[in-house]
Parts: sequence; C-alpha cells; structure tokens
Amino acid sequence: MHKEYEIEEYTAIEEQIHYYYKCLLVSHPDQIIKYLEKRLEKYAETLQYAHLYPDTVILPLQQLVIEYSLDVARIRKYMNLKT
Repeated sequence: MHKEYEIEEYTAIEEQIHYYYKCLLVSHPDQIIKYLEKRLEKYAETLQYAHLYPDTVILPLQQLVIEYSLDVARIRKYMNLKT
C-alpha cells in the first residue's frame, strides 16, 4: 500500500514537471526551481507591502506562495530520488 502511494506521488511529480517543461520551455528541473524561486521572491516582496493592496490581490498571492513552495519541495525530492 505504502509503495503504491509512493509510485503515484512520483508519477504526479513527473507530470507536474512535464507541465512546467511545456509552459516554461525548459528542459531540466533545476530551471523550474530557479523560475519558481524567482517568482517566490517577487511575491514575498509584494507581500511585505500587503497593507497597500486589497485582499483580492493578497489572498491569491499567498496561495501561489504556498503552491510554488510545495512544488519546489516536490521537485527537489524528485531530483534526489532520480540520483
């Protein structure tokens, strides 16, 4: 059961990576991580001034920070499994 979950998770990560490959026109997971980290920096800067923006701007940014952070962690885990 546990092994089956790991295989499904690995497959999901691979699908996510291939999605990023297509969207970002890159060919290596390191490039995806670099892109996501740049976006996270930009969003963090914006969130420092959250009081200047309405909630309709801040809430989606917070969600993107969460999603991108999780994606970075998953891609790093994937890269470690590949080596």
